[in-house]
Amino acid sequence: MTLIQHEFKQHLQLTLIWAISLALFVAMIITIYPQMADQMNQMSSLMSGLGMLTSALNIDIKSMTTLLGYYAMEVENMVGIGGGLFAAYLGARLLSKEEALHTAEFLFTQPIKRHQVYWQKLVALVGLILLLNGLIVCCSWSLIHITHQTVPLDRFVQFHLAIVCLHLDLALLCYGLSAMSQHFTPSIGLGLSFGLYFLSILINLWDKLDVARYVTPFQFAYAADIIKQGSLDIPLLTSNFALALTILLIGLVCFCRRDLAA
Repeated sequence: MTLIQHEFKQHLQLTLIWAISLALFVAMIITIYPQMADQMNQMSSLMSGLGMLTSALNIDIKSMTTLLGYYAMEVENMVGIGGGLFAAYLGARLLSKEEALHTAEFLFTQPIKRHQVYWQKLVALVGLILLLNGLIVCCSWSLIHITHQTVPLDRFVQFHLAIVCLHLDLALLCYGLSAMSQHFTPSIGLGLSFGLYFLSILINLWDKLDVARYVTPFQFAYAADIIKQGSLDIPLLTSNFALALTILLIGLVCFCRRDLAA
């Protein structure tokens, strides 16, 4: 069994638990929408009076009266943030657990080099993130059709692509940072994810922080922007992934050179 298969198998149950939990929430959103459709105008009128809150969360009130707008807003909050926390936790855990559980000494006595361990665990991490999102997307699309509802396919694909990119970005950031130091634990990864989310809220409220949009992945995953534009914000996406890949490569160099706790 390769290291990729080992890590994938070891974390499969946790991934399935998260995927099923988030998919059940999405299923609830889709199934109750027909009963709520008549009340959406009243809800949008109510939210229009919230002012700063809608700006902070970047909510498009007009789009909420459609299934896509309502679905995207709810999924953005639950799957975007909830899945982001899972991605950050998993990214920070895959390498750090070898030192925390004192299995590094055993692992590195095997005929495998550090850079191979680094890349194989990374492949497993990406696979688990894609599995999580794949299950949620399949559940969502199936239920939309089972309940005889419709959403524009292009917007649906763009929105979920943004969520996948958000999760991958957070996972890569935490993976690279955990390689730099044994002190970067999964709890710190969760804290980083929360911190980037709240930074995104501050950016929405304070124009002077606009430049920080290029370092928090939550900025390119806003449903309201994707629905309006019909596509992802490529400059934002590129800058965030460039930062994540830079940290990933620095992490590789550090991981290959530093002393590991046995």
